[in-house]
Amino acid sequence: MIRHMPAIILAALMCGCATTGAPNWPWDPDQGKGIKLCSDPNCSANDALSAFNQANFFCRRVHNYYERGGKIVDTYDFAISAGGAIAGAVIAPLAKGSAKAAWSGLAGSASAIQTQLNDSFAANVAINRRLAVAQAAQLGTEEYGNARDDRERVEAAVAMARACAIAPAAADAAAMKAVSESAASVKSVGPVRTN
Repeated sequence: MIRHMPAIILAALMCGCATTGAPNWPWDPDQGKGIKLCSDPNCSANDALSAFNQANFFCRRVHNYYERGGKIVDTYDFAISAGGAIAGAVIAPLAKGSAKAAWSGLAGSASAIQTQLNDSFAANVAINRRLAVAQAAQLGTEEYGNARDDRERVEAAVAMARACAIAPAAADAAAMKAVSESAASVKSVGPVRTN
């Protein structure tokens, strides 16, 4: 269990990071735009171009969102500071002996961890998310260009927007996998003994 703790903590910190203030889906019926993508069953060149422009604009907004950090820093700051506050203000006073010192130490080190984590990890996650969105947009543009008719172009544009929307999750999954593999490779040294 202890060996998997870094991965568990990372998963808890990453949950919900990509949702707050994220761009809205371009064809959301709740926004009054409706979901009619084509003027007729076959779709016109204007329909295809309009769908591609909306998808392209959506992908750019998703990319910009992660360029601004995607609320990663706020989430990590809160989680680490809350953990440190709970360790120092709640658990340490209730603990006895060496456990009391350990919980107090955890509370004291939370601010140092907070700064280092925000400076390195959050930036790397944001970069990987932006790269995943850029790759999804590039692939979608190629599929749009390879489409045989306007209906396929509309379908390619919608698929491109969907790929841009879910690309950050793929980047997060890759980061989680790397952390899990790293945590699994660390050999347990056994319990720490104190006198």
